[in-house]
Amino acid sequence: MPKPKVLDLSHHNQVNSFEMLVDFGIRGIILKATQGVDYVDPTYASRKSKAEAVGLLVGAYHFATGDDAAKQLDHFLSVAGLGAQHCGALDFEPNTTGNKRNMSLDDARDWLQNYEVVVGRKAKFYSGNLVKQELKAPDEFLNSHDLWLAQYGSAPRLPVGWQSTWLWQFSESYPVPGVTGNVDANAFDGTDAELAASWVR
Repeated sequence: MPKPKVLDLSHHNQVNSFEMLVDFGIRGIILKATQGVDYVDPTYASRKSKAEAVGLLVGAYHFATGDDAAKQLDHFLSVAGLGAQHCGALDFEPNTTGNKRNMSLDDARDWLQNYEVVVGRKAKFYSGNLVKQELKAPDEFLNSHDLWLAQYGSAPRLPVGWQSTWLWQFSESYPVPGVTGNVDANAFDGTDAELAASWVR
């Protein structure tokens, strides 16, 4: 099992020390900022500041729902406060809360396309089984995005059209000093410098 370099965190995780995360070898944190068209993660703003204060790479992700994609993007950008150093990511996975509707693949394309227009760079694309179920053939636009793959097991199994992962979320129950309980762990196949260079490309 690889050692994680990046964690993704939401209000479900209790963080005790960002300094301990750095000492353990974590180099980046991607924080849940929003979900749907109105939810804001209450831990986002304070954790963003604390993570930056200890020198971590910081990003924000939006948990997609079946609501209007343009409104979801507006909501995310209004909360995330993305600077030139922050990555943004679309979390495209099954929605089992609220209205219980998943974002469609077409709406995911719209969200990502409009993100690029507004922000001036591409968002990262997080998904696992949902994109494998929905995407039946290579898609030049989607495949041009860095893939943050959720795939638990001994090796990643790529969705159609991607040749590699950006991050591989290999565990949802990895013990990391500085966080109480289990946490999503993400491997990066490269050096710390290469991770930093890839963060906002």
